[in-house]
Amino acid sequence: MTPFAASCSALAGLVLLGPPADLDAQQRQWLPTPVEVDVWEDADGTLLGARPLQIAGSPRGGLVVADWGDFSVRELSATGEVVWKFGRQGPGPGEFLAFLGLQFALNGDLRVLDPRNRRITVVGPTGLLVQTVPLWGGEPAALLPESVDPGYYPVVPHTNKKDTLWASFSADGVRHRVVEMPLAAGFDHDLTGEGWATEIPGGRALVFFRWSSQMIILDADGSVAAVAEGVELIPFPEVVHVERSGPGWTARGFKVDPEAVWAVKGATATASRIFVLFLGATADAGRVVDTYSTQDGTYLGSYRFPIAIDAITALRDGRLATLENRLVPTIRLWELPVGG
Repeated sequence: MTPFAASCSALAGLVLLGPPADLDAQQRQWLPTPVEVDVWEDADGTLLGARPLQIAGSPRGGLVVADWGDFSVRELSATGEVVWKFGRQGPGPGEFLAFLGLQFALNGDLRVLDPRNRRITVVGPTGLLVQTVPLWGGEPAALLPESVDPGYYPVVPHTNKKDTLWASFSADGVRHRVVEMPLAAGFDHDLTGEGWATEIPGGRALVFFRWSSQMIILDADGSVAAVAEGVELIPFPEVVHVERSGPGWTARGFKVDPEAVWAVKGATATASRIFVLFLGATADAGRVVDTYSTQDGTYLGSYRFPIAIDAITALRDGRLATLENRLVPTIRLWELPVGG
């Protein structure tokens, strides 16, 4: 997944966090049971689409859904009605070949990262195409919130390097800023193609990983504020770099052990808490949401849900929305008690 040099002050403020090496899921601190307050089922595919896989809370109170069935995105209101639908499969303007990020810009526009078309598509509050932003120099792996570089389009590049944390681009695809991975961050693996990002209200952001419990909290200026290990430790698997060539061409890539344990399946945040949908290797895989402090990554306890979850997002009113993409795609809304 995945040049500006981190300042001395940013490095000095770096916090390395992590539980003892023997900490596992049995040592989680369980929070009160989540309370289901609403259910949006979609038996005919008109609400969530044929294959909804990603959701993100909207600044307008509801949420957006990325449907890999017909390669569209749609916004739902806070009461579960379709406000608009946008997109279809293809390489042209307003079309998608993949989704790897849904982020809302500071002005309320929706930014959709399409790594296969190597661009960001910007959709306005009424569901109309605003802009297409090309991304030169490789396939992007994750979309960061605009808050880390206002006025630009920050992404985590998909490169085979350990040294690049994120880069931003102008609206015409020209690289604006490149942020290097601080050497003190403690990463001993490539940040290659396995990560995503989510906004932390107040201008910060979180980068998290499919195969590792390690998380990066970015400060408002995009520097590393903290590096945290999840309560259930999942070591990052070995990344094997491969190269193939033929007459006049060379292709380079990577692969990860197909037996590697998935760690984080999704994450979202409110101003005070990070919510991490965790898989791991326990019987509760996919039903556990671990919570952490947005300031320094301190572990705050875990929720056990009654059903397995495919995606999560926090809504503006503080409720958590979860997506199940099974026989009947369903979004459930939950209130999450904090105390014991």
